Amino acid sequence: MLFVHIRTLVFGALAGLVVLTITLAETVEAQEIQSNYSNEIEEIVVTGSSIRRAESEFPALPVDTVSSETLQRTQGASLGEVLQELPIIAGSVLNPTTDEYNGGRSTINIRGVGDEYTLVLLNGRRFGGENVPDIGSIMPDAVERVEILKGGASSIYGSDAVAGVVNVKLRENFSGIRLDASYGDTTASDTASSLKTAMLVGIQEEPFTLIVGGAYHEQGELSKFDRTLTASRDYRAFGGIDRRSGGFGFPHLIFVPDGSGGDDVLSIDVSRLEPGASSDALNDYVPYDRETQALSFNEVSVVPEQERFSGFWSATYDLGQSGAELYTSGIADRRVQTFVSTEASGASVNVPATNPHNPFGQDVFVNYLFGPNELPPITYEFDTTNFQGAFGIQGDLDRFQYDIGYSYYRQRIFETVLTDVDLNAVRESVDRQDESAFNPFCYWCNSPEQLQGFAPTAITEEVNRVQSVDAKLTGDLFTWRPGTVQFALGAERRWVEFYFKDGYGNFDYWETGRGGGGNGSGDRSVSAGYGEVRVPLREPASVADVVGPIEMSAAVRHESYSDFGSSTVGSISALASFIEGRLLTRLSYSESFRAPSVDALNDPITTNTLLTQGFFFDPVRMGILPFDTITGGNPDLEPEAGESINIGIVVQSSDRNTKLSIDWFDLEISERIGTPDIQSIFDGENAGGSITRDPATLYPTLDIRFDNIGERKVRGVDVSGTYQFQTDRVGMFSANIFGTYLTDFEDVVGTDRFDQLGQFSQGAIGTIPKLQAQAQVVWLYENFETSLAVNYTGDYTEESNSTAARDAGTYTTADLFFSMNLGGDGQRDTLGFLNQFELYAGLKNMFDQEPNFIAASSDGYDRLIADIRGRTVYAGVRLTL
Repeated sequence: MLFVHIRTLVFGALAGLVVLTITLAETVEAQEIQSNYSNEIEEIVVTGSSIRRAESEFPALPVDTVSSETLQRTQGASLGEVLQELPIIAGSVLNPTTDEYNGGRSTINIRGVGDEYTLVLLNGRRFGGENVPDIGSIMPDAVERVEILKGGASSIYGSDAVAGVVNVKLRENFSGIRLDASYGDTTASDTASSLKTAMLVGIQEEPFTLIVGGAYHEQGELSKFDRTLTASRDYRAFGGIDRRSGGFGFPHLIFVPDGSGGDDVLSIDVSRLEPGASSDALNDYVPYDRETQALSFNEVSVVPEQERFSGFWSATYDLGQSGAELYTSGIADRRVQTFVSTEASGASVNVPATNPHNPFGQDVFVNYLFGPNELPPITYEFDTTNFQGAFGIQGDLDRFQYDIGYSYYRQRIFETVLTDVDLNAVRESVDRQDESAFNPFCYWCNSPEQLQGFAPTAITEEVNRVQSVDAKLTGDLFTWRPGTVQFALGAERRWVEFYFKDGYGNFDYWETGRGGGGNGSGDRSVSAGYGEVRVPLREPASVADVVGPIEMSAAVRHESYSDFGSSTVGSISALASFIEGRLLTRLSYSESFRAPSVDALNDPITTNTLLTQGFFFDPVRMGILPFDTITGGNPDLEPEAGESINIGIVVQSSDRNTKLSIDWFDLEISERIGTPDIQSIFDGENAGGSITRDPATLYPTLDIRFDNIGERKVRGVDVSGTYQFQTDRVGMFSANIFGTYLTDFEDVVGTDRFDQLGQFSQGAIGTIPKLQAQAQVVWLYENFETSLAVNYTGDYTEESNSTAARDAGTYTTADLFFSMNLGGDGQRDTLGFLNQFELYAGLKNMFDQEPNFIAASSDGYDRLIADIRGRTVYAGVRLTL
């Protein structure tokens, strides 16, 4: 209801603005003047609109820009790593340390709403497939700038543009050759060094332009043993609890029925017996000592080893007097990542009395940990390729401009899992009655013959493919008293394919929990049409007028899907300028949507028995008991819908060297797609999902397929400011500050409301701090440049069932960068060839700020906020010819 009132207020304010503008316009005489509002300057397309505007004009929608100069002030190994430091990015994001089980992708999550709600564009065209776009596959050296639209924009770009849009613009203007090489390493003792080399080649010879580039990046592994915090999950020394596994200990846990309905928990006497020992004497099995034998099942690769090869191209050809231009651009990336998951494999198995190695003479249950001499660590190897290419023709037709293009995207993730244990093979072996049977009672004594078939290699392949054809026409519609009305019309046809081949066959894997040979595939086609109009409502009679230019824009888009239906959304915005452009106000309302993915609609439906292990209570059967679940796709899914409001004010100096902008935003997402909560279904409070019971036994089956389960509401304020000062004696100083302050972040699921604001979360939402900010100071003097950036995350709270609520604290880091162009401003000709060199160096986390301890985290720290590597130093050289 509140949102409806706000929407009414916005439209009322816009209508009032129109009336006010027309009234003001009629009081001013029309004059032919030359002012700073009507100068002939270059026109560009700004993210959030398909209509060209003067480069100096301020957009009606809030857009942040990250320049190539900013990217060059880092080692530039990953575009995702740079963008994820922005205050506008929060919550759960993917990067090589958080996407270790899927190949090390990098994603962008505007305001923590969810990375699936941020649309990524490459040169204005949709980037990515069914998965959340992997922005880390774009090499930073290829990027001219990144524009981040902080608000819904489905009326312009279609599905997924709910929280915002990130548009990556590839380089278009470069001539010559540039070589870049850098090396970085932590200041601690580890192997987490990084090496990067890159090359750009540009040709600018009319009518032809071409820029191509390539890069190689190598990242070393950071092992959990390299840092005290991650070496063990026993966090008592840090003020936390012992989070080591209670289910496994080395070399095993043996559960022997004691005759009274309970179990004696035993293990081989590791104080007397060494690895390789076995025994049939009962006195060699003693009560399990958790303090000395419990294990830390945290991942070995805190930062996985990774190798990347990247490339891009951008080219145009001017067709001459026809006014047309052919163009093509694209990226290619291959990433190979090796992730060591656990130090050892395990198996939970019932051992019959007939097993020849069983010294107890009765059936027992054993949790066995394989030794390093038996099976190596569980390792995931990923080979991921991303490719997107586009070509087309664009040009002018009198006062109109057109663009017709085709784009192709393909992502392939090839996953190889090594030495995960097939429990079916373990069960078969332990049931044998000869010496070849698996011996789960010894201290790592099993031979290769006894372990035969225990760890088959599993190879899984996933492919996303998208093709699209689009056409757009923009230009001047007509001219009236306040100015020229502009428009954009467009159409798009998109084909999406998704393919998944499960390499796990009929195995029942211990660590991944996967198996059953589930393969999936699907496809869809999408047809879209959209329109946009920009209407000037007032053009001042003179620069001295207090009220300057005022304009309104509106857009609408319709998308029709072959597999579930259609969606139509619209948006409206207004921009008003006052006091010679030194004060600007903007107001916008937009509708957005996110279509259900192909796999969410079409995943194979399976029924599984879930052994609850103490998690879910059945109020009908009055116990924590097994039940069946139905999982998979749901063809009845509705698209997720978003509504957002932005109200902003911008104050800037007359010379535009000082600027401050403040934007209040309100975003509500309804019909969110997710997996229904099992306990809520049992309790009859479910949003989505259902339960059926056997009439006689009351045994339940829960349908927990994807469903539309709830709402998300996010509100807050964005602040950004810039200041630039230049003198002849000391050069130029510039300062920038960006901040995002959230006032509300609430999830509504059924009848439950969950306040996520200022909370640590280990799950899909991720940590949502109230305040994030970044300040940067840059000094340029002749051939020197230095910059200092400070990144701040405000305090937040962590809660869990095992620890009391506690303040996690704040996290602040500082990054220093320095560069020197040996050629300077051309006055050092005596250096000869060295004139072409630029040396640079930097310190990330220069004060070696340690991550805050998080008692509720399985890793001991919040890796979405902090980098466990600590202080990193890097240095490099650029050669421009």
